[in-house]
Amino acid sequence: YMFVGDSYFDFLNNHCTCDGSTLFDYYSKGNGTVNYGIGGFRFCDFNPFVSKLVRNCSPKNIIVNLGFNDIHSGKSVEETLNDCRTFLNSINSVTENIRIYLLGVCHFPLFPAFREKEDRYNELIDLVAKEYKNVSIIHAENVFEEISKKGEDFSSYIESDLIHPNNKGYSVWMPAILKNVKGYKL
Repeated sequence: YMFVGDSYFDFLNNHCTCDGSTLFDYYSKGNGTVNYGIGGFRFCDFNPFVSKLVRNCSPKNIIVNLGFNDIHSGKSVEETLNDCRTFLNSINSVTENIRIYLLGVCHFPLFPAFREKEDRYNELIDLVAKEYKNVSIIHAENVFEEISKKGEDFSSYIESDLIHPNNKGYSVWMPAILKNVKGYKL
């Protein structure tokens, strides 16, 4: 399993569990995983070398958390989706025997002005996935939406920067994602 994404995956290497292991170590136990989460990265940042990563790592599954920084850096939803297609085509140019899981973009309180673009991206990413036989969508954004709908204190699930999950946030977000990844052992 290969994780490719932005700071949400990168921070899994920074947050620790009670025993001192990282959250990524905790969630990857026994699954043969590698994490290419890089803070601030967008689809276009991975596009020049994602095919090389696939060749070198030979994953059977790729979990992708990108799109947030694309939209928040001023790209339109359509530009972001085109960069996503380039990303997927680069992977498929190496092999189509990989299952790719694209995550929806999460909504966080620091950026209310981007909500409409985030919602539009999350709607259209389903259509992009239908263009590829090896791509599935995991609407990971729904995890945090459900917390808010239940009236729980959303701030207890996020860092003080109002952008990233904290340990408690990861404890609901990661299992919700990984239960949708075929063969992944939690």
